[in-house]
Amino acid sequence: MTTDLQTPGQILFAKLGINLDEVPIEQLSDYTAVEYYLTVEDEPPPDAANIEKVRGYLEVFHHLCEVEDWKNAGTILLIRLNTPTNQLLHDQLDTWGYYKEQASLYERLINKSDSILTAICLNGIAMSYHAQAEYTKAFDYLKQALQIRFSILDVQGVAMTMGHIGLVYDSLGHIDSAIQCHELQLTTSRNIKDREGEKMALGNLGNSYMSVNWSKALEYQQKHLTLAKELGDRRGEGNALGSLGTIYNAFWDKTTAIKYHQKRLAIAKYLEDRSGELEALNNLGLACEGLDQYAESIEYCQQALPIAQQLSDRRSEGKILANLGNAYRGLGEYTKAVDSFLDCLNIKREFPDNYGEGIALKNLGITYYCQGEYVKSIESYQSSFRILDKNKAIEECEKIIIYLGMAYCALGDYNKAIDYNQQHLNIVKSRKNS
Repeated sequence: MTTDLQTPGQILFAKLGINLDEVPIEQLSDYTAVEYYLTVEDEPPPDAANIEKVRGYLEVFHHLCEVEDWKNAGTILLIRLNTPTNQLLHDQLDTWGYYKEQASLYERLINKSDSILTAICLNGIAMSYHAQAEYTKAFDYLKQALQIRFSILDVQGVAMTMGHIGLVYDSLGHIDSAIQCHELQLTTSRNIKDREGEKMALGNLGNSYMSVNWSKALEYQQKHLTLAKELGDRRGEGNALGSLGTIYNAFWDKTTAIKYHQKRLAIAKYLEDRSGELEALNNLGLACEGLDQYAESIEYCQQALPIAQQLSDRRSEGKILANLGNAYRGLGEYTKAVDSFLDCLNIKREFPDNYGEGIALKNLGITYYCQGEYVKSIESYQSSFRILDKNKAIEECEKIIIYLGMAYCALGDYNKAIDYNQQHLNIVKSRKNS
């Protein structure tokens, strides 16, 4: 197999040390297949899907696993590719968004090779599950990886695994625990002069602090960007730019936010970083919506939606649909907005954290109100309030009380409208007296 990959197939086959004259007869067909995919098979066409560009290596890997040649299978897993990111095969699959294919490699090698490779596979499959929002499975695999790395005194690996655990905590909304994990990785990485680990920890800390302290988030992401540039890590640079865009969007400097997200999008497209491209497009849609540029927002979201679906990234798909709903509502296209929010609501209900469900219902209520569908609006608001009240989302609940007063007033039920306005007044007085 001759492709634009860094290691020519013939050289790799020789490196594997396979002598077809000496292999057992029952293994001959698998080893012959290995030789074929590395030395004979035609290279894929230039416009082939990314997965087809490495299909030969994936076939080789699985044939080696069939004959339990775990060492050589591990060699294939760790091949460095001549791609823009110059990543190892298993990492490149993540960049391209082939999470299930990536996980299938890890699953075959777990506990079949040395401890380091097993730990790599455990970390890898955990992050694959994390990308698919299967957080319990991600935790289980990370705990196993951590035990192995502790047992072999792999300090760098322990720090990296703690960082991965922090990412899962981030996704679950356990920000304090996430920050503790990322700080541990940062301290350890600096102590052992692991610049890659330091870069990862800085970026993750910046993302965690977005939930609690925007100034600290900005500080960490600026350091993350500087270090990524020093290391020549374009993907890390893109991630930092995207995070900075999110921070400036929160500061209501949406023009600057758009510039950062556009830079991030350009890097992601160059690297064929599908998840990065998805995030950049979605964030551009969000920023444009904030500037009342609804048509541009819809255009970005419509580009992002099929990528999220291709990656089976349901959380991102839900965010995009919410952004689409807001943009359609801004244009006065209420039917399309309702459809987007209903699709978003169905996705939000797939996850145990129902805060997103409450927000989707609130957005539905607002849109129904704009349509003059006041009864549907009230029903959506009431469902939203029940969920958000359980989540102790005080500010959102206060907004819904105001919206309910407006909806009942529009419906002509002035007694209930007065009741909700009185509730809101009591909240304001209580806040002033506290």
